[in-house]
Amino acid sequence: MTKKLSPHFADYELRCKCNRHKDSPLCNVSPRLLMLAERVRDVLKTPMIVTSCCRCPEHNKTSGGSPTSKHIFTDTQPTRAMDFKAKGMSPSLAFDTIIREWACGGLGELGGIGLYDTWLHIDTAKAEDGHLRVWDERKKKTTADSEILGQLVEDLRGLTTARPAPVINRLCIALNGWR
Repeated sequence: MTKKLSPHFADYELRCKCNRHKDSPLCNVSPRLLMLAERVRDVLKTPMIVTSCCRCPEHNKTSGGSPTSKHIFTDTQPTRAMDFKAKGMSPSLAFDTIIREWACGGLGELGGIGLYDTWLHIDTAKAEDGHLRVWDERKKKTTADSEILGQLVEDLRGLTTARPAPVINRLCIALNGWR
């Protein structure tokens, strides 16, 4: 039976994909992650196809996930990460759109965002100093992409909730040159 966890996301999309839990599919998602996913969907103005969300520790290990992955859930710690594709939108355009919204004061729940060849990662785990964690794991990125993202990451490290105007201006310049 399908259970809606939020207006646009159901348990079958978010639960652990391993075959260990056929009789009782596991899904322990942070309400904050669900709120972030709904807001990201609104910002992107397109459905999100979830490729990974909840992972039991065993599945995370066999899928090559980090031992500290935000996807891992336990009885006491819900999943705080989601990987997805934005329907009809390139990952780099979706990344750009999300970063711009965050820089303009939206998406306060966003703690980290990663860009991959065919999908994006979002999570709600905040860095200790409050900066947005950003990374680019595309295999076919150019040197220019790496330099622009490197500058973007440096600019974002200086941002917390205040988001000063000079840094926002540099951020917008960097994003306009990167797609």
